[in-house]
Amino acid sequence: MKRILLFTAFIFICANTFAGGLASSTYRWRNNDGNEKTATWKAAAGTGVQISNFDPIRLRIGYSNTGEEAYRFYPKHALTLKDYANDTTIVLSDDPNTTDPFVITSSQYVTDGEPTTMQIYTSNFSPGKVITQQHTDLTQLEPGKVTEIEWCIKPTKYVKPGTQYYFIGLEMNDFPPADLSTSYDIQGTPADTVVSYAARASGNKINIKFTTALNNHDHFVLQQSADNVSFSSVDTIPGGIGTEFKAEVPISSISGGATYEGDRYYRFILYDANKKPTIDRSKKFVFKTYVDLKSFTVSNTGGPIYVDIVTQTEHFQHHGYIYRSYGDKYDRNSYQYIETIFSKGYTDNQPTSYRFWDGTAIVPNGTYVHYVFVWWEGGIEKRSPIRTILIGGNQGFAKTASTELTFNVYPNPATSGKVSFDLKGYTGKTLTATLTSLYGKQLNKQTFNVNATERYTLDAHTSPGTYILNISGDGVTKSNKVLLQ
Repeated sequence: MKRILLFTAFIFICANTFAGGLASSTYRWRNNDGNEKTATWKAAAGTGVQISNFDPIRLRIGYSNTGEEAYRFYPKHALTLKDYANDTTIVLSDDPNTTDPFVITSSQYVTDGEPTTMQIYTSNFSPGKVITQQHTDLTQLEPGKVTEIEWCIKPTKYVKPGTQYYFIGLEMNDFPPADLSTSYDIQGTPADTVVSYAARASGNKINIKFTTALNNHDHFVLQQSADNVSFSSVDTIPGGIGTEFKAEVPISSISGGATYEGDRYYRFILYDANKKPTIDRSKKFVFKTYVDLKSFTVSNTGGPIYVDIVTQTEHFQHHGYIYRSYGDKYDRNSYQYIETIFSKGYTDNQPTSYRFWDGTAIVPNGTYVHYVFVWWEGGIEKRSPIRTILIGGNQGFAKTASTELTFNVYPNPATSGKVSFDLKGYTGKTLTATLTSLYGKQLNKQTFNVNATERYTLDAHTSPGTYILNISGDGVTKSNKVLLQ
């Protein structure tokens, strides 16, 4: 059997003192068939193994600080390939396109960075980490303490049959190698992965094109996460023969509540022709909102007041608000919320128009009405120029001919975590009340059957503050601010 390469789980020591030494006790190979605690062992401690397929395998190595001072060291979350014949080393990556014989890989059973529990040692344990991605984190091991680090790896198509490989704890010390060999008839195919993909937003959709390593799939599942730990499914994508695939997912799928902004992690789960899943590595994306407001105007021809918004560009814009006030002078403190304008999502140098008919401004002749459009970029409030219109007649402006429908929130301020409201004159059978923050984040939602009293109470389930109560029903939308005490 050929013995040509040496791999090391390299740890870069960054200690202030070196009284004594950091030592490795032993290693143990385990199967990738359970979580950090339940995965079965592939061999006894200190015993090498042989693999005959391309499935992921996990290696746990224990370290003990036998010195008198704390060690601060960086476990490099990759393996180092050492070729003794050429006296060279290559740090293995988690790149699916690598030409190295092994690669750091993800696992459906464990999560990168999750703490390890005591499996090799029996006392004085300090949690280590599970490693499924290439990065560097600082770890400190106190004197007399032990820890365990577990790597998840898999062979690539460049692995050689009938070859002995070695994994060593610390290159700077004479630790016993964890040996692994490949059979002469290693079978199967390398675990699948998404080799490359590109995403382009347009309107309210994101178009995705991706290339897979294998060429026959039943389907794919695209998942997202805000913390790279808890993932939820965004879309299921049909598979088929070949390696080139594309999908179209709604831009709303990236929403974290009521905003597109922030960090998101995405990953694919690839299902082969036999529906066997492979969880691919996640990739981080940063979404930033940007709005180029082209114009904001108001007009009136004797009916409702038209509020028109035109944007030139919108990048991951979720929504904005229209506020209104009355009086001879603009007073920001007197503005009241009247409508939410939901965005198209993503446009680039493509004018997009929105129109709101304000039929609730019932004012006497000669009254000034002021409007402003508000949105957020990077958590910072942005405002349009103030637009003012002088009402020229003693008339009401309503979107419907009926003036019998009335909406009141009381008491306001509300207490005891409940918001009560009246919707008088409503002829529908059901209505929905939604409580949101001032930024549109939904806090509670409830559907009511219409009753004879025309009075309803929504449980707020939130802390004191100012919120928006939105009412929707058959041909009716109403909103009002409510203060919870």
